[in-house]
Amino acid sequence: LAVCLLGTNAIDRVFARRESWVTSSLMLIAAGSGFFALTIWLFGSRLFAEVTTSDAVLGPFDAAGARLDISRGLLHTSIAATLLVMLIAVAAKWPQKVAWCKWLAVVLTAVDLLAANAWLIVSLSPEMLHGNPAIASQIQGDEKLVVPPAGPPRVFRGNLASWQPPSFRKSSSEQRLAELTQWERGTLLPKFQLNQRSSLVESHGSITSADYQTLLHVAKQHGPRQRDKSLTPQPTALRLLATQYLILPSSHQVEFANRVDQASAAWPEDASLWRMNQTLPRAWIVHRVQPMPAQTGPLRRGSLEVRSREVLFPEEKARDFSRSAVVETDRPLAEWLAKIIQPEAASNSVSSHEPCRIIHDDPQRTVIEAELDAPGLLVLADAWYPGWQAVVTSNAGTREVPIYRTNRVLRGVWLAAGQHTVEFRYRPTSFYGGAAISGVSWLFLVIGGLIFATKRGKHQRG
Repeated sequence: LAVCLLGTNAIDRVFARRESWVTSSLMLIAAGSGFFALTIWLFGSRLFAEVTTSDAVLGPFDAAGARLDISRGLLHTSIAATLLVMLIAVAAKWPQKVAWCKWLAVVLTAVDLLAANAWLIVSLSPEMLHGNPAIASQIQGDEKLVVPPAGPPRVFRGNLASWQPPSFRKSSSEQRLAELTQWERGTLLPKFQLNQRSSLVESHGSITSADYQTLLHVAKQHGPRQRDKSLTPQPTALRLLATQYLILPSSHQVEFANRVDQASAAWPEDASLWRMNQTLPRAWIVHRVQPMPAQTGPLRRGSLEVRSREVLFPEEKARDFSRSAVVETDRPLAEWLAKIIQPEAASNSVSSHEPCRIIHDDPQRTVIEAELDAPGLLVLADAWYPGWQAVVTSNAGTREVPIYRTNRVLRGVWLAAGQHTVEFRYRPTSFYGGAAISGVSWLFLVIGGLIFATKRGKHQRG
């Protein structure tokens, strides 16, 4: 691209007779690139003979391929520079053809970009993204054997960044990117799970909640270390997030889950599926609440880690979230202050005497039916975020109640004893405020246009 821009600039300066140094530079580039292309082609095998590195995805270093690619790149540069020198010579000899030479230089630039970057354009066959991966089918079949879950099953997929099939490092393939895509889809890498009716507990991204990521980070620091030195989250955090399955490398071992036997020959390489021994439901009731002051202002990661550690592991012991909850608020209720609890041994079993059932669930609305023997906190294992509203319908009527940040990242609603229907709905004021401003702006624009058109019509008639 730089060579093409240099040549185009030289053609533009033909009449000023200042293109000679550019022409000389292009001739030098053409000759030098051609010479080095020939050198690499003749002696490249010796230069790369001792290179033995291997990439985790692309496989062993391909000396012959590297030699060919470098030679082609240098030859490509030499040809582009030579053609530009020829265009400059034509423009200098026939000034009336300068405009044509400019257009030819633009076309040459486009061809240069296409030829240099065509290998970066990778496409996959649509059939590769059809059908159900073996692990997803196994999870869905397993879910049919138990009580239908509230929403898609929740899965923790380990080693998001470092996990690759071991065979990839040992061999190379011209279809490696397609093979990698199939393997990532088969192991439910984030985004591939979206059309498999599964919900991932962890997913990295630029808009991921810092509180949520910090919670998982603290859980991993307290969890088991695997042979490859990676960390699996401590089961307390996984249970808190209603995790039902884990997808891990085959070498990983966890004591809080059972390995699920492979039911298909199409199982992805080096992958294992685990079912949690115990986990918390999507929604449950607790009667003991420990209030903590809310964190305000921009927060550094260190302070978030300290708070997550206080919530998950008070006094370095795992908290029993089936019996208690931590609510972050500056306005704690009197009932909570009377029942501040101390850390106790975890049981992770929710009482069945107070039913709590999700009867409707979609991304912007969740409805729960709950029956409480005594006042308690309804905990929903969905992300706490500004814009969510909670409406409670009971014998006392229908009213809106506050949603408390519960257990660092979840939602909680305080309910009285009795039967209740709780509706969580997403109504962000920022969205509706922006929509109102846009609507008013368009209204004024239309009215202004009509007034302008009316006055202009009267002026023309007058």
